Amino acid sequence: MTSSTLPEAIRYKSASEIFVEHYRQILIWPLLLKLPEQPANGTDDTAAQFKQVHQLLDDSRVWRQVRTIPAEVRPAEPIGGPWGGPGPGNEPTYEEMVYFHPFVRDFLYGANSQDNLDLNRPLLRYERSDITAVELQLEGTLKDNQPPVTFQVVRTELYLCKPLIAILAIEVAWQAPPETKPKEGSEVASGELPRQPSPSPPLPSLRQALTWQTQLRQIYPPYFKGTIPGNCPDRVTWVQGCADRPTGRIESDFIDARQRFAEFVHQGAEPPVGSHWQALLAPLKPYRGDVDDASTTDRQAIFYQQIVDDRMPGMTYLAVDDPRAIHPGDMARLAYCDPPAQVLFQYAPGFLEPQLKACCYDRFWHPTPELDVPGDKTFDIRYMMSGFQFVALGASSNGFYTGLIPAHFRRMYFRLGLLAHYQRAALLKFADELSECIKSTSGKSPHLELRDAAFRKRVAELQLTLLKFKSRSWFTEVTNQLQGQELYDHWIKQLGIQELFRHVDETSDSLHSALIEFENNRLTNVATIGVPIAVALSLLALFVDFGSFLELGELMIGKPSKLELPAESVKTAQGWIDAKYIELGLACGGVVVVVSALRWAYRVLKVDWTTILGEETNSSWGKLARFVLGSK
Repeated sequence: MTSSTLPEAIRYKSASEIFVEHYRQILIWPLLLKLPEQPANGTDDTAAQFKQVHQLLDDSRVWRQVRTIPAEVRPAEPIGGPWGGPGPGNEPTYEEMVYFHPFVRDFLYGANSQDNLDLNRPLLRYERSDITAVELQLEGTLKDNQPPVTFQVVRTELYLCKPLIAILAIEVAWQAPPETKPKEGSEVASGELPRQPSPSPPLPSLRQALTWQTQLRQIYPPYFKGTIPGNCPDRVTWVQGCADRPTGRIESDFIDARQRFAEFVHQGAEPPVGSHWQALLAPLKPYRGDVDDASTTDRQAIFYQQIVDDRMPGMTYLAVDDPRAIHPGDMARLAYCDPPAQVLFQYAPGFLEPQLKACCYDRFWHPTPELDVPGDKTFDIRYMMSGFQFVALGASSNGFYTGLIPAHFRRMYFRLGLLAHYQRAALLKFADELSECIKSTSGKSPHLELRDAAFRKRVAELQLTLLKFKSRSWFTEVTNQLQGQELYDHWIKQLGIQELFRHVDETSDSLHSALIEFENNRLTNVATIGVPIAVALSLLALFVDFGSFLELGELMIGKPSKLELPAESVKTAQGWIDAKYIELGLACGGVVVVVSALRWAYRVLKVDWTTILGEETNSSWGKLARFVLGSK
């Protein structure tokens, strides 16, 4: 290897020395929906529940249902505008749709544009257009009267998915404004110096970007220092403003609402929600837990329950001047969405190195530039996935990264994240409902739990819903594109989705198998008791001919108008009666033998009557059965 091809030494810089030219963040918040009233029996529960949620959102006039696929699909346009605007909007594009497998396209977009608004679809899409910007007042800056950082909001969407999963998606963008240069060919007066480009505001550093992505995603303060929220922005403000709605501002209450947060948590042990997030998700309300003092209005509301902690999952796109100069400690902070710090490593280097290696997808990354071909290929693009955070990192001088990858990031990669977080939320919902099923039978003995009709019905419904999910909405592969396969596999592995699926599937199967085994044992015990009784009744019917008794009655009573009994018939009747007494004695003896055999079987087999009769052990038939068998 010649000296010209030797790898260069990596020269790391601090996060304050690396500058960001394009920042884009998508927050993905999966939620479980809780409905107050269940549909009547005989209806498709999920379809009726979807209709109930849709009606609430539609009546609010804030959220508007939109097609998951437009009637006309056009290719993606370059991202442009001073804020890095979304170009053609958030509608699916040609490139995005052909990226996925047919069954994934059916789930995301529908079979055609006509059924996109059908409430029976597994995924419905809603959006609100009144939120145009967000102001982020960073932690500790309010007291110094520092101005907030303003981002453009280019996506505010709510996805409603079966089985009753809601996913909020918020996308914000910041891009350095282009320099103002003098027009080419403009005249300059004699003796006048050429006009210089207008000065641009200083670019934010990587240290600032680390703070942005950490603080914007906070749902509620994780702790308080006295009354000061920790690891939380001072204020977040949604800025409203469009042609058909007056301008407004929706502010957070992190600083002033410790008492409200504490009271909410103490009601039902559920985490609180910042006021700006509550306003964004209205008319849906945060779930307070199983509280008994709910008002009439609350009992009719539709609630969302959180399944993540105070940090909302998200995705970040970063274009910086020199991505290779980022220190491994700051790489880990990007991957895990940790705040910046003065120390190089947030954790011990020996612990951090394998963790960071497991997060990184380095198909287009090389730590030094000796493999780069200027103008053709540069290996300075890195993807990082820690499960709850996805990061696309590249050089702002790389035209491929700044020209094409932003569209991939906010379309294909966003869909990958949407699918991954949806599947994890659905599995957690199934795990929660299995737990609720078991909780509903508390206080009962094991036999009575298994005999509970409502419990057995709920388990059967869960099995059917899980089967539908596995057959239509469980994706182990979503695209034929190799990079897409690798990214998705990496993402769901980091989220632990495969292990969660196995746990939920095995738990559901075990519970269903226990019910089947109980039913089989119950039928076996019924047969053990019922067959001898049936034999006894058959013997009784054989020895005692009730038809002959009726015939004897007719002979004894007589019908003079129709039949005259000769003297010989009386003798015959007397003989018949004697014979039937013998038969009746034999039948009674047979019953005694059968009952004795049943008592012996009961004591030897130790048959538990609660298994057979359940709650009917104290009924008349239960008491008779226990008397016959000598059971207490």
